[in-house]
Amino acid sequence: MAKKLIEKAPNDFQLSSKNIEQLHDILGQNEQYNQLMHYFTKYQDTDNKGRYLYWDEFRWRVDKDDNPQMAWWSTKMMRMFKQKEIELYDKNEHNFSFCIPDSLQAKLYKIYNFSRQGIVPHNSLKQNFLISSLIMEEAISSSQLEGAIVTRRIAKDMLTQERQPRSEDEQMILNNYMLMKELKRVKNEDLSIDIILSFHKIATTNCTENGVIAGEFRTNNDIFITNGMDGEVVHTPPCYTQIPKRLAQICIFANDNHNGDGGTIFIDPVVKAIILHFMIGYEHPFNDGNGRTARAIFYWYMLKNGFDYFEYISISKFLKDAPKKYGMS
Repeated sequence: MAKKLIEKAPNDFQLSSKNIEQLHDILGQNEQYNQLMHYFTKYQDTDNKGRYLYWDEFRWRVDKDDNPQMAWWSTKMMRMFKQKEIELYDKNEHNFSFCIPDSLQAKLYKIYNFSRQGIVPHNSLKQNFLISSLIMEEAISSSQLEGAIVTRRIAKDMLTQERQPRSEDEQMILNNYMLMKELKRVKNEDLSIDIILSFHKIATTNCTENGVIAGEFRTNNDIFITNGMDGEVVHTPPCYTQIPKRLAQICIFANDNHNGDGGTIFIDPVVKAIILHFMIGYEHPFNDGNGRTARAIFYWYMLKNGFDYFEYISISKFLKDAPKKYGMS
């Protein structure tokens, strides 16, 4: 039997009273105390380069005299100490949670610095040209990420000349271009199921791949997410009958304030945009176009929260350069 390309971690860790009791028992044994402290001191939530590694990469970076499973156990514990639970659940009714290590905090700080510096040109002609150009770039890259086979030159010619698409691949690019323009129009509105459906409808109009119906949820469970390399199933989305209810919860989460006031949980807006992107991928509510809809909601939330310069950044271009990491995340 072929070995899996991504090896599953040696334990499914959940922060629970059982874990705490196990830790307490180990600490109570003098023999294991020093050993445990060695791992806790050495193996933190990230490696010494600030990388938040999964097991398949982590295990090769453990010192040769250390036990990889013990090192992983320590790292998972360090991460759980920093975890925040959110009011969204997986299909087994477990809360989703997130962890912000210092290395990610530093990256978030850089994003805010870019925002304060104002990278948007003041000249209106330059501004309009740049916005148009980068909206085109995102439309093209997002489509190519989904498998569209159209050169950048042909795609830009189609958009600038406003000619009709000649293939489904070109149609996908035009759809994504129209979707990027729609995000700006509705950026001040609350997220709703209607808006999610409208994003999907724009993204998939006149596209027929995987039996997609533009602006409509899937009506069966014949959908599996594979690793894209050897066909291994890495995720089975929740039942289609739960989609309206679960997406309604995502909308509530998106529209709630998470600014930390009044004792509420604080979630950085950039992190929240990432969570929303992840949740659409997790739910996979459509037969096709889930990635395009998820990225649209990410952009919508960033623009809604004042990160206007994200109009100038093609997220899909970066994702297209690392498709394996994007898919596995």
